[in-house]
Order: sequence, then structure tokens, then C-alpha cells
Amino acid sequence: MPKCNARDDWFFKDDMQGYKVSDWGRKTDCLSEIFCSICICTVDVKKGFQSLSQHASTKKHKQNARIKLNIKQLTLTTSTTTTIENNSRIEDTLVEKNSKSSTFSTVHLYSISDQSVVAELIWALKVVSSNYSFSSSDGIVEVFQTMFPNAIPKGFSMSRSKLTYLITDALGPYFREELIKDIANEYFSIIYDETTNSGGNKELQVLIRYYSTSKCKIITQHLQTMFIGKATADILSEKIVSAVKNANLSLTKLLMLRSDGPNVNKKVTRLINDQILHCRSKNLINIGTCSIHTIHNAFLKGIDKFGENAEQLIISIYYYFKGWPTRWEEFETILDKLKLPIRRFIKHVPSRWLTLHDSANRVLEN
Repeated sequence: MPKCNARDDWFFKDDMQGYKVSDWGRKTDCLSEIFCSICICTVDVKKGFQSLSQHASTKKHKQNARIKLNIKQLTLTTSTTTTIENNSRIEDTLVEKNSKSSTFSTVHLYSISDQSVVAELIWALKVVSSNYSFSSSDGIVEVFQTMFPNAIPKGFSMSRSKLTYLITDALGPYFREELIKDIANEYFSIIYDETTNSGGNKELQVLIRYYSTSKCKIITQHLQTMFIGKATADILSEKIVSAVKNANLSLTKLLMLRSDGPNVNKKVTRLINDQILHCRSKNLINIGTCSIHTIHNAFLKGIDKFGENAEQLIISIYYYFKGWPTRWEEFETILDKLKLPIRRFIKHVPSRWLTLHDSANRVLEN
């Protein structure tokens, strides 16, 4: 019976335990043998791939595979660093370079599990930076495996729930710690806003603004989110102070508070300022409250008084065509005959008076 030689495609197949043959098998100088790196022996493949399957099913190989091929198993690996020193001299148009290079090898412990964890964290950072939907990570592993065969780290897994854990419990504490380190010796301001979220719950967002000596610029970062039942001045002031203390920051470093315009925030500033005076002899900096609410309400009243008919007309035109394809098709036909550009009407929201400008212009254009 002629001997069978080892074939390259065998190394991409799975053994009976689900490991790739390439995880433990290596080619040798003898074409009819494969070296098992976990059993430290050679396997004669004269019977073809069946020989490898028989070896992989032995008790010794199974025990070695469970230990040595475990993704948490630490192995020694080396990394090489090359340092190049250049001494260059320029004379007229002639450049002479003398380069000296030094190569250093570093030995360190490595596990496949580390590689998969790093890959998962990189993907989590990408989701955050690109504002991807968390549900888009469901089934993403199968997509990656199809796109990049044999290139996905073993143990790599991803789902909506795991992504939430990685961001809130793994990456979140790290970046929060880095933020607190950067603020440690700096003066800061607190920005806060209470609102009702899509779930109908009242939440308080607390941000911090400070000058970073290490980065040489003013930075605004999220400090903490709190869920509250009521948004009274006493509750808000208590939560804001607790957010500062939870970050191990001193109230003596607090310069000012920033918020929107409701009167409840004036009392919040007064309550926190009273606490500040117990810590130091200087008040919070007061440059007044935000005037946007006042301006917003003034414009709304002005529109109701002088532009109510125009506003209602614009809203009626938009909803006349919305959800009626036949009406819009007939209108497009008219515009085409008149050789006018075809533009969709822009929705105007009564509580957002700024949208009235663009909506009105679009009506005039059509």
C-alpha cells in the first residue's frame, strides 16, 4: 500500500475535539509524517487524514489538548524592538548618513484568551466612537468569521448584552479613573441637566468642565448619570454634591454651576453655595442663569401673535402630502411641467420655532 503524504488542507480541518489540526500539528522533513506539538511525537499519516483522527482521539492527546490548547493557557512569546540612531550631516546638496541599529528581544507571557479580550474591547470602542447600535453586535462573530476565515481569535464572542458589560463594567471604570486622575489638582465647573428619558423616568446628567494641564486645553466630560423621582432643588443639590464626592473631588475646587433657566436651578445654586461657604470663604462664581429658555418662550409668543396663520399653513401643507404618495406624484408632475425643481416639504415642529425658517422657505420655493 503506497504511503500518503501530508496535505496542506488537512491543517484547516477540525479534529474530534473541535481544534484545528494546525493548532497542534506541524509538518516535518518527512512528507509522510506530522509532528504533534502537544504530545511531542510524530504521527505517520500513511492512512491519510484518518491517522490524524485516530491520534487525536487517544486519551493522552485529549488530556494534553485540554491543558495546552486552553485559551487561558500561558505561553512564552518574544517581541522584537529595533532602535536606529541616525547621525546625518548636510553639506550643500550632499547628505551623508551613518546609521546604527540595536535590536532587543523581550520575552513575555501570552495567552489566546488575551488576544480575544483585546479584540472584544477594540470592537466595543469602535461601537462607542461610531455610535453603532448595540443590537448590531448580535451575530457579528459569524459575519467576521465569514469575512476573515481563520483570522478571528479563539474565544472571541460578542452580543448586545456582552457589549453593554464591556462598556459599563470594563471600559467605563478605566476611563473614569483616567478622568479623575487628570482632574485631581484642577479647579472645575459642574454642568447639569434633568430631563425625562424615553422610558418615562427622570434622570440627572452631571458633566464636569476643567482645564487639563496635561493636555493643555479645556475639557468637558460626563461625570455621572443619576435617576431621580422628583426634580426639586433639594434633591438636585444633594445629587450634584454626591456626584462630586463620588469622584473623590473636593468642593473647595468647584468654581461655578451651569444649567438651564428654570427658577428651581437658582435655588440649587444657592443651596450648593451655602455648602461651599462652609468649606472656604469664597462664593461660587455667578454669571447669571441661561437665557435660552426666556428667548425661546419669547419667540414662541411672538409666532403665536404675528405668525400663527403662516405656521398653521406650513404644518397643513406638510401633512397634506405626508402618507399620500398619489398626491405627491401629482404634485411632482405639475412641478415637472413648470420646469421647477422637485423638493420635499420640510416638517415644522411647533415647539421648535427654529424649524419654521427652513419650512417656510421650502414652501416659498415650491
